[in-house]
Amino acid sequence: MLMASLASIEFASYAALAATDQDGDGLTYGLEYLINTQPNDWDSDNDQLPDGWEWMYGLDPTCTNGIDGAIGDPDGDGFSNLQEYSYKISSNWDISSTPTVLDNG
Repeated sequence: MLMASLASIEFASYAALAATDQDGDGLTYGLEYLINTQPNDWDSDNDQLPDGWEWMYGLDPTCTNGIDGAIGDPDGDGFSNLQEYSYKISSNWDISSTPTVLDNG
């Protein structure tokens, strides 16, 4: 009985840890474990974009190359990922196929 109680306490502490965000990047410890980012580093790939922001907009938070890096522009609007993050512009806020229309702003 005592061992079962200790096991349940240990499980509860792991469950609580998995639901926390230790580095403040917007991703829980459990999700960081699943997507292979560093739970104690807000920017696992050191591209100055928080892991949570990259994950939210469909970028790979473990890659600095191509469209996933700071200079990438996956939505083709002329702003790099770092500019969109710095200016607080949501990625995909304007669709490049309609250049004369501000789609989501």
